[in-house]
Amino acid sequence: MMKTEMIGHLECVTIRPPNAKRAVILFHGYGANMHDLASLHEYLDPQGEWAWFFPNGPVKIPMGPMYEGRAWFGINMAALEAAMQRGAHRDLSGEVPEQFDLILDDLTYFCEKVKQDYPVLVVGGFSQGAMCSSHLAVRRPDLLNGLILLSGNLIAADKFMLPKNAPEWSYFQSHGTNDPILSLSGAQLLSSKLTEAGVRGEFYSFKGAHEIPMGIIEKLSLYLKKLL
Repeated sequence: MMKTEMIGHLECVTIRPPNAKRAVILFHGYGANMHDLASLHEYLDPQGEWAWFFPNGPVKIPMGPMYEGRAWFGINMAALEAAMQRGAHRDLSGEVPEQFDLILDDLTYFCEKVKQDYPVLVVGGFSQGAMCSSHLAVRRPDLLNGLILLSGNLIAADKFMLPKNAPEWSYFQSHGTNDPILSLSGAQLLSSKLTEAGVRGEFYSFKGAHEIPMGIIEKLSLYLKKLL
């Protein structure tokens, strides 16, 4: 049954099957909210073998008269729109979002609370949510058993360092070849950083834009089954 809970400082949508001993946390993208990715659990886990957590970003984003989106950190919309008009992408690898460490503190605490109930934990997200979860993974690799990166990019590269002798886990990553918002090369750079640090992973590019197509959902389902 889908519920809304407060865990730490974050409101979230949760699905807690009674016999689940493993959990997945997925962070939404910029302008979406905690409901945006929640339906994925129906496709990825029809047997109810995982508990699912979909937190709400703390930053409020007015998206229209009837809808308020959320984000994990603000972005330079003027620079993004200018790049899109040129048919180009912004290189985010050198950018550090404002109060990024405080954001990661909140997400770390959220994951710690979930892991108290579910010893096997997979963390990930879409777009901005993938960027946050990638940093959370290298910051606290002991919390994770798997990492999901959907249409993300490398951000704050100087802070992206995996500790030596970190626990082993794997990652699943996907990105559209025609993504107009975040570049394929930025996603490949993120994958390379993880591989160089000794993390095993699966990278899938697909003919599409800033999205999660059904073919990727099917592959992600297989990834999760390997972790059972």
